[in-house]
Amino acid sequence: MALRCLAHNTKASFGVACKVQSDKACKSVRAPSVAIQLFRIAQEAVHNAIKHANAKQIVIRLAKKQGHFMLSIKDDGDGFPSANGDKAKGMGLRIMRHRAGLINGELRFANDSTGGALVVCSVPDPEHLATPSRKQQRATNHSRETMGHLV
Repeated sequence: MALRCLAHNTKASFGVACKVQSDKACKSVRAPSVAIQLFRIAQEAVHNAIKHANAKQIVIRLAKKQGHFMLSIKDDGDGFPSANGDKAKGMGLRIMRHRAGLINGELRFANDSTGGALVVCSVPDPEHLATPSRKQQRATNHSRETMGHLV
């Protein structure tokens, strides 16, 4: 839900086509800390695509593969100034790296072969890593009720 709102607001505010694609397995990222950081990474990547790359189309994709959430943001803009986006040093990119690190994620930046930029964040699903205690399950259930859905 949050990513769809981001896409809608991007179109409404900036006139940039933005859409969200997600797997059914990703309708709800159950760990609030993961959901919040993934949303903020997507938000920053969309902002950068509009402000710095003159993007006209953005696609946000969230998938779950082999116990990992995969968030990707692809735009059709100018791409990163250097051929290797991972070496880019802008503040927004550093913040995204920091956010990914907070949730044990890995973040990559690259210029896409078809043009534009690609930001990819891979995060292990905390529920896939260990069986939570009853106390953790109750806290997680409460968070699910209050957090809502990421997509």
